[in-house]
Amino acid sequence: MTLRWLEGCESDQHTTFLERKYRSTTGSPAVGFLQGRGGFTCLRDNACVLYTPTLSDSTPEHDTWVVGFAFKIEKNGGAGFPSDTQIAGIEFITNTDVSPTAQLSLQLDRVDDFVYRWVLKRGNQISSTTIATSSNFWALKWYYFEIKVKIDPSAGTYELRQDGVDIMSGSGANTAASGDAGMDSIGIHMDSDFSGSPYHYVDDLYILDTLGTFNNDFLGDCHIEGLYPNGDGDVLQWDPSLGGSHYVEVDETTSPSDADKVTADAIGEKDLWNYEDPATAIDNIRGIHISTCHAMQTSGSRTFVHTMRDISNNDNDGAETYTSDNGVYSTVTEIVEKEPQGGSDWSKSDLDDYQFGVKVTG
Repeated sequence: MTLRWLEGCESDQHTTFLERKYRSTTGSPAVGFLQGRGGFTCLRDNACVLYTPTLSDSTPEHDTWVVGFAFKIEKNGGAGFPSDTQIAGIEFITNTDVSPTAQLSLQLDRVDDFVYRWVLKRGNQISSTTIATSSNFWALKWYYFEIKVKIDPSAGTYELRQDGVDIMSGSGANTAASGDAGMDSIGIHMDSDFSGSPYHYVDDLYILDTLGTFNNDFLGDCHIEGLYPNGDGDVLQWDPSLGGSHYVEVDETTSPSDADKVTADAIGEKDLWNYEDPATAIDNIRGIHISTCHAMQTSGSRTFVHTMRDISNNDNDGAETYTSDNGVYSTVTEIVEKEPQGGSDWSKSDLDDYQFGVKVTG
């Protein structure tokens, strides 16, 4: 696995969906409808932080990561700098399951009303050591930034690209505030103490490590599109709560509804759904990100997997097994980088033909 996370708010178009999806959030993350690049949705806020679930299950945490994200900020007529809790930008976090520590942060800095820049700092406090400063960029304009960092107390490296051009890079740096190499999650900060509280816009974000043989380095400008169930598939063994079409029970977009759902209890029961075709022209698909919201109806626990069927009725289950063990809804996510039957890159025709769903495993 190399590609670990995708976000564009394309299929999580509600604060509740985002709060269920991320490890933790502060504030109330907002979705900018039709305000993302190309008129799609995006994250839009000035007072929230979203922390990804643990991205690495290795011990110690993996040391080298790449984060790509589209970014735009409004102009700001008043002075202001990030404080110790408000560091608009990207935060690289370690020991998520124990005591999360910010190893490194890419912080937004205001130069004047229309001009900003990025500052790379060890840790997340304003008093932290500044490692490097990028060239300036304009407000009110979308850019695609990609940052590659190696978290290490003495051999750290970093490179920040703006629309494919290197605007800040170096090596031999201390990029590990905790003194230990590696990190395992990301904080997406959209909060700052700039007077006037300008909105920050984040779109088409990806996170990857540098393991494996593909999706292990800069991907360039990426676009994320959300696809929703739009028809029942070949296998319908779960029970729809409202008694109608199964896909209608699970296709929530901008408003969550916990009343309509599909349920199952017996091991092996499967539900498959057809999905919308991508609306945009697609080239070089890096992977698909499946999101499933789940909760237990009664006491006890159940395990399930994502399951997929191609046009030739070949079935493949996802690599991850998930557990439902309480009545609180949460979202699990899984990235499938290659078409599972043939192991090749996903094509538009694959996405058009595949059915996706869930299966009880235990």
